[in-house]
Amino acid sequence: MGDELDATFAEALGRDPASTTDIATKYENETPLSLDSFINDIREYLATKPTGFRLIFLVDEIGQYISRDPRTMLNLQTLIEDLAVAFNGRVWVMVTAQEEVTDMVKSMGSVQKSDYSKILGRFEIKVKLSSQNARDVIEKRLLRKKPETDKIIRDYFEQQGEVIKTRFTFPGDTSFSDKLLDEDSFARFYPILPYQVELFQNCLISLSNHGAFEGNYASLGARSMLSVFQNALIEIKDGEFGSFVPFDLFFEGTRPLMKAQPFHTIILLESKDEDPFSIRLLKLLYILKYESGFKTTVKNLAVLISKDSESDRRETERLIQNSLDRLARYNYVQEVNGVFEFQTDIQQEILKRIIATELNQGEIRNHIAEIFFDEMLGRNNFLKLKHDRTGLDFPYTKKIDGHDYKKPFGDIKLNLVTGAEEDYPTETELRTLSMAHYELVIALPKNRKLIEDVALLLRTHRFSSQAGTEQMSDEKQAVLASKKEGE
Repeated sequence: MGDELDATFAEALGRDPASTTDIATKYENETPLSLDSFINDIREYLATKPTGFRLIFLVDEIGQYISRDPRTMLNLQTLIEDLAVAFNGRVWVMVTAQEEVTDMVKSMGSVQKSDYSKILGRFEIKVKLSSQNARDVIEKRLLRKKPETDKIIRDYFEQQGEVIKTRFTFPGDTSFSDKLLDEDSFARFYPILPYQVELFQNCLISLSNHGAFEGNYASLGARSMLSVFQNALIEIKDGEFGSFVPFDLFFEGTRPLMKAQPFHTIILLESKDEDPFSIRLLKLLYILKYESGFKTTVKNLAVLISKDSESDRRETERLIQNSLDRLARYNYVQEVNGVFEFQTDIQQEILKRIIATELNQGEIRNHIAEIFFDEMLGRNNFLKLKHDRTGLDFPYTKKIDGHDYKKPFGDIKLNLVTGAEEDYPTETELRTLSMAHYELVIALPKNRKLIEDVALLLRTHRFSSQAGTEQMSDEKQAVLASKKEGE
C-alpha cells in the first residue's frame, strides 16, 4: 500500500519516484493538524483562484459525527465560525443528515441539545428532502428503462391495467387507498408499485423512532432505501414478466441495519425451516409494526404480499388468515379488532403472563351482560315492556346463559345466550328455551373470538393491577401499558 501511494503521489506531482518514499509517514509527522494551519492552507489555495471563486466543503452523515461526543459539536461550531470570519463568505460548508435535523436531538441530553442548537444556527440555509426526493432517486437510479422496454410495459398496462389496479388497490382504511395507479407511474416504477416507496420510508422512520436500528442514528435517506430496493429487485430478477416486488422482500435489505433481538422470532423460525409463508407474514408485520397510518388487516396484507396480479385474492386472504391464526396461537402475533401486530420477545412474555392470569367463575359472562344490558340497552332505555292499556313498564329479569344478571324482577325474563362459559346450545336446545313461558331468548351468533377477546380484556386489566407492585423494567412497563390501552 505504501509503495503504491508513493508512486501515485510522484506521478500526480510529476516528481522522480526515487525521491518520493514513505510519503504517508512524512505527512503524518510534518503536517500540523490545527485550525490555523487548515485556514492558512485554504487561504493559499484561494489566492490562486479568480475573484468571485467559492470553495465548498461537503460533509456527509454529519449526524454520525456529532452524536458521539459533545466535543465534536464544539469543534464543528468553531470551524464554521472561524471560516466565516476568515473568508467572508468565500468558503461554504454543506452537511447532510439522513434524518431531519430537528429530529436528531431527540436522544440528546439537555447540554447536548443546547450545543446542537448553536451549531444549527450557523447553517442559515436548511434544505429538507421529502419522500418525493427518495422516489425520484429510486426511479432514476434503479428503475429507468430503455425506450423499447418502456413501450412494452405501457402496452402491458393498457391490456391488464384494470386487473392490476383491482389486485393492488387497498380497501378504504389506509392513507394509500386513494392513490390510483395510472399508466405513466406504472411504467416508471415497474416492477415496484409507486406507493411502496412512501410506505417503506414511513416504516423506516417509525422503526427508527422505536430504536429498531443499530447505532445512534439510522440511515433513513434515499441511499439506504436505494440499497434495500436494489436488493429486492435482484431477488426477483429471474421472475416472469408481470411479476412484482412483494413488500416483505424489503425486510431482507433492511435486516443488516436492524437490531436482531426484536425480531428474534423470525430468526428462530427460519432456523427451524418453518412454513415460509408464515415467515413472510412475520417479516411483513415487523416492517409495519410501528406504522400507525397503515392497518395490517388480512385484506391489506393480501395486497402487500402478492407477487402478481393473476393470483386469486380470496385464496390469498384465506391463506393469510389461516397462517395468522396459527401464529396467534403461539403469541407470535396479536389480533385486535381485525388488525394484526407482530409481537417482540418482551411482548410475547407479557402476553403469555396475561393469558395465564386466572379469572373467576362467571366473570366473562357478567362482563358481556354488563355491556349488553347496561351499556347497549340501558343507556337509552332501548328495551322496555309496556302494558297496552295502562302504558306502565313491566319489570323483567335479565339473564345470561340461564344465569340471573343482578336482582330478579318478576316472572318475565330476557335470556341472552352467548355460550361464554358453557357449551353453546344446539339448535334443538335453543328452540326448547324459546318455548318457555314468559321468557324471551336472544341468541348471539356462536362466536368464540368474541369470548376470547373479552377474556383477554379482563385478564389484561387483572394482570396490570397485580403487576403494579412488581418490579418490572421500563420496557416491560411500556409494553404492558400499550397492551392495556390496546384492549
